[in-house]
Amino acid sequence: MAFLGARAVPGVEQFDGRSYRRSVALESGSAIVELTPDADGVRCRLELEHPADEDSAVASCRRLLDLDADPSAMETQLGGDPVLGPLVALRPGLRIPSTVDGFELAVRAIVGQQISVAGARTVLGRMA
Repeated sequence: MAFLGARAVPGVEQFDGRSYRRSVALESGSAIVELTPDADGVRCRLELEHPADEDSAVASCRRLLDLDADPSAMETQLGGDPVLGPLVALRPGLRIPSTVDGFELAVRAIVGQQISVAGARTVLGRMA
């Protein structure tokens, strides 16, 4: 959550130190998603413009948090590497934060190539 919070784009995302909130454009309308860590994982709260978008909103959250990754497969593939193996053992199940869709990922990657995280947030906020 701290990773996402540090990169929160004004007007699109918010982070209060615990919960991450953002707007999401879906097929039938917009939504606000709120993700909060808890003892058993991550709690997801959705404010949907159209209930038909629930599955799509959940899928966007799963992409954002890399929840469809297979930690045991990653451990199998990376665990024997002399450099990565010990790191994988230290943080089993570690996920890579992403974005809600491929277009956003591409835009963030391009903007972030030449400037700082703070600078990228400013530019992306202007775009939003």
